[in-house]
Amino acid sequence: MDFIIGSLLTLLVSVVLFLLTFWKERKQELLKREIKRIIKLEEFVGEITEWVGGYQLKYDDSELEKRMRKLALMAGQFRRYPKLKQALRDIHNMAGILISESRHGFKDAQELRDTQEELESKYKEFLNAIDSITGKRET
Repeated sequence: MDFIIGSLLTLLVSVVLFLLTFWKERKQELLKREIKRIIKLEEFVGEITEWVGGYQLKYDDSELEKRMRKLALMAGQFRRYPKLKQALRDIHNMAGILISESRHGFKDAQELRDTQEELESKYKEFLNAIDSITGKRET
């Protein structure tokens, strides 16, 4: 009888340890996937901000329009992170303003610089939102 109880306890402990290990590994895998998504997002947003914040790039490019549409939808892909979602919306809005003003002409060079600086400020807020998710701190 003691043998059967001991065997059942050993089996129970083994099952519990297996489940704990499985859940931990699953959680780590999900975290890795989320980090990869966020890294891709950071690269994508960085490209757009450089594109629209640069001086020599074409604003009428159809590829830019596709990317701006994609950026608009990305806020929905990251709704679980309210600060990141808002940062994406802010970048999309500022990039759109910069594109529109560049197409229609700025009043003066200072207005262009101010808009570019505002876009850069929104990009920094975006990076802070990402860092708050990933636990990364500025050094």
